[in-house]
Amino acid sequence: MKSLIQFLLIVIIPVSFFSCKDDDENLGAALIGTWEEKSFVSSGCIDPDENETFTCTSSCERIVVTNNTIKIDNDPAIPYTINGNKLTITESSGGITISITVTFEVSGNTLTITQQDDASDGGCKNVSVYTRV
Repeated sequence: MKSLIQFLLIVIIPVSFFSCKDDDENLGAALIGTWEEKSFVSSGCIDPDENETFTCTSSCERIVVTNNTIKIDNDPAIPYTINGNKLTITESSGGITISITVTFEVSGNTLTITQQDDASDGGCKNVSVYTRV
């Protein structure tokens, strides 16, 4: 019995140090700051005319991320949640609630946000790249 308890302690204690909650908090902490869009690519759209690419030279989208909200340009701040590398914003207006989930990656001063639209929304894969301001 004593060896079983020791085995469980050896297995359980190290596993508790690698919880998903800590990972989510670390990713969320890296996301906090002010970001300016540098490029946008929309590809794989059902309607080929919706595929587009642009590079920002000035006056591009700016987002400000705090511990619990995202503010896009002059729009009101929107609460968000993080689960791994997925960020979800939920907004209600006029009795309609909309949830959008995107994946994100922060590498140094670069933030990449990817959104895959459903076929009913055009099927586009939208990738925006931001740099920290």
